[in-house]
Amino acid sequence: MRDPRQLSLQISDREETSKVRGDGHLTWAGVLRAQDWGTIILNVLLIIALIITVRVADEPRQRPFSLYDATISYPHNPDSIPYWVAVLVPFLCLLISIAAGEAWRVGGRPGVKRATASILHLVLDGIFAFVVTAQVTQVGKVLVGRLRPDFLARCNPTAPAQLTVQWGLAASANPACDSPLTADELRDGHYSFPSGHSSTAFVFAVYSVGYGIWVLYHRDRVTRLEVMRRGVGHRLTDALVAALGLLWLLAQLSFAWGVAISRVIDYRHHPADVVGGALLGTSFAVLYITRCVGRLAYVTTAIAIEAGDFVPGSDDGAPPTP
Repeated sequence: MRDPRQLSLQISDREETSKVRGDGHLTWAGVLRAQDWGTIILNVLLIIALIITVRVADEPRQRPFSLYDATISYPHNPDSIPYWVAVLVPFLCLLISIAAGEAWRVGGRPGVKRATASILHLVLDGIFAFVVTAQVTQVGKVLVGRLRPDFLARCNPTAPAQLTVQWGLAASANPACDSPLTADELRDGHYSFPSGHSSTAFVFAVYSVGYGIWVLYHRDRVTRLEVMRRGVGHRLTDALVAALGLLWLLAQLSFAWGVAISRVIDYRHHPADVVGGALLGTSFAVLYITRCVGRLAYVTTAIAIEAGDFVPGSDDGAPPTP
């Protein structure tokens, strides 16, 4: 039978080694060298290619429409949630989540540079996920050219005295916009699918939620026996942190969903547009956070090499804490 005191010491050692080590000889230049530069360069090239695609396409696809189409006859209202809010709030939540998660790993130890290197890796991938999603969204808007629910209010066409009902006409037969709001507003009226607000809000929210789930429930797994050996106060603290973490994750998803709903309420998008935007943002977020977490071991190993305490065979390349 194993000595309970020995088991307790092993549990304590495991908890200590799960924390970030000291910085050692790690420099700020080493923090930059340790980043996943292959991924960074690939994302920059991808973003440039998407931007060029949008610029080359330039004008949105012209789709035929009818003056008596009820789905595009809604009033033109201001945005309930401006685009900058849909970007800034989820991004700040992402920064808070990552900073809190990596600060908890440091646990008061002098490992600021190590934690910063991990934060930089995680935040950069989150930003790349957002920029790629935004550009793919814009490419979709230009190629599809779906009319917004308030398109006729933007176009202000004059209804003919006598109506002739016809179907299957080309876009060239569209009624002329006699007094559009502005040229930019009229062009924007062709950018309904997919919703940029929705894709942006969801890419940040799902990326942050994915990171939060990994940090709270998977990063440092403990066995049931290890949990039972801890004091009641420690167990209650862990349970409270897990519960508060769940509320934080739900709040981020709720905000993203609120942004999506507001686009339908404001008559800026059809329901299918916001669903498409949400799925697009979610897909890229899952792709990026899954790959980012998997590549984090590469960064931590490079950090250990830069710090001069690399140990082959260890989980992150660094030696156990004495």
